[in-house]
Amino acid sequence: MHGPCWRRLVWSMIVFAGCVTQPAPLATPAQQHAAVPFVELGGTTREQLLLRLGPPTWSFEQGRILTWRLEHDGERMRPVLRSATVPQLDGLGVRWYGLVVVFDATGKVAQYSLVEQV
Repeated sequence: MHGPCWRRLVWSMIVFAGCVTQPAPLATPAQQHAAVPFVELGGTTREQLLLRLGPPTWSFEQGRILTWRLEHDGERMRPVLRSATVPQLDGLGVRWYGLVVVFDATGKVAQYSLVEQV
């Protein structure tokens, strides 16, 4: 999947995964990489992400696309359990994100997007 189709799928998954308002992607690939430096295009494997982040929040296309809900407390990103709800934490400095990862046929990261859930 390339171009607009992939983007539509990613947005649909994020909205389906529990966003109540329009998600805002981090502005640049550099900002995304700084937030999740452990995700490398063509280098990070599905197994590495599963070990680091635990079970995904959602899985699509027989596991080719995985999503995780993450929180950032001002110091680091960490996964949020699938059953956890996103509380109203206005003023506490916690930000919520959706990490969507598409894997290639060898199980390595082909594309990813980190989207803030506002």
